[in-house]
Amino acid sequence: MNRKVSTTEVFLDAERNNVRNQETNMGDLVIDAMRDVTGVQVALLCGGTLRASWQEGDIIMRDIYKLIPFVDFTKTMMVPGSILFKEMEFSLALIGKSDGGYLQYSGMTVTYDPDAEPGNRVRSIQVDGEDVQMEKEYTLIVTDFMASGGDGNIFLTDYETHVQEAMQYIVEDYLKELGTITESSIVGGRLVPVQI
Repeated sequence: MNRKVSTTEVFLDAERNNVRNQETNMGDLVIDAMRDVTGVQVALLCGGTLRASWQEGDIIMRDIYKLIPFVDFTKTMMVPGSILFKEMEFSLALIGKSDGGYLQYSGMTVTYDPDAEPGNRVRSIQVDGEDVQMEKEYTLIVTDFMASGGDGNIFLTDYETHVQEAMQYIVEDYLKELGTITESSIVGGRLVPVQI
């Protein structure tokens, strides 16, 4: 547990109210790990999965287990674009509620209207630089908790899944690959409000 994995030059934010209401750099880092290690197009993660911020300095295995204290394997699947829209509408309806079901995500840019009624906030989603098509299939990774309908997120329960590594090992592998985390290691701006 004291084994050094990586180093961060920036504060990584997993404060409860932040990861459950907005995009954070810790959310971006962890969800990028899920997508990068498995090679899928899109990754989704319940914000409630993340439980501890990291200060600048060395990162050891104990820090990873404080961040992700639950043993949760990941699962990959194929889903139509319509599911990505349903997932994001579900997530955006939770803004301001500090609900663990709010999603951190990777591989998508989502434009939304924060003033619209819940369930009608998503304006567009892009994956691989192109608008998501409702019928087109996309490769997705989530946690087992989310795949089984955790936090009321019921949209993925009927899809065939393939079990991947546990979250802790995915994050460990990605951090080793990065070496040192800097500001440029994490690209944010994935959730974009509409310009009026």
